Amino acid sequence: MSTSGARDTHTTENILIGGIVRRVLTDSGAEVDVTPLSPHALDLIRAKARDLFPDPDEEKYRKPLPNAAVEGDTYVDKQDVDYLRLKKEAVDQRTHFLTRALRDTSLTFPEGKDALVARFADKIKALRSYVDLPEDEWEATFWHAIIGSAADHETLVRAAENALPLTEMEVANGVRLFRYIVQGQRPTDLAARALTSAASRIRQRLQSEP
Repeated sequence: MSTSGARDTHTTENILIGGIVRRVLTDSGAEVDVTPLSPHALDLIRAKARDLFPDPDEEKYRKPLPNAAVEGDTYVDKQDVDYLRLKKEAVDQRTHFLTRALRDTSLTFPEGKDALVARFADKIKALRSYVDLPEDEWEATFWHAIIGSAADHETLVRAAENALPLTEMEVANGVRLFRYIVQGQRPTDLAARALTSAASRIRQRLQSEP
């Protein structure tokens, strides 16, 4: 069982809020609350992304195999410059699609969208002098200020999968719940909800780890 380590400095203590929601701190300093999606929903989103943005057709990059033992043998040249470019574009588009889906279904912003737009207004204004950004200020702020790195995307996806490492607080809450059970005590309703959700997270992680 793992607890938060160096990689999890990317999050705000990976704190648990009222049960399942995970609060993530992006590289830009924006706080994002993530409500996990079901594995089935995530699979469907990824399948839709693959349908919309498939990898390049490998048959277009099939070439004769040099020094083939059997005449006519071929191979797919996945190092072809054009193939690599199209592959990267497809991966980037699928990543963008998944992040957008998470934003629209699982993410909320404690600071508020208007406050985030105002906070990053100078950065977005400067960027507009050099690159084409979405006209909508929130769209520009989300994609070019709040999501500041590939690590941000990875952390948000892992939070949506409920796959972030357990925090020290969650482990402590699990131990506290165990003590309540052993001692025959009954925690308050609020404490019980927090402790039960922590125990549920620990159980899920134990079941998912080899």
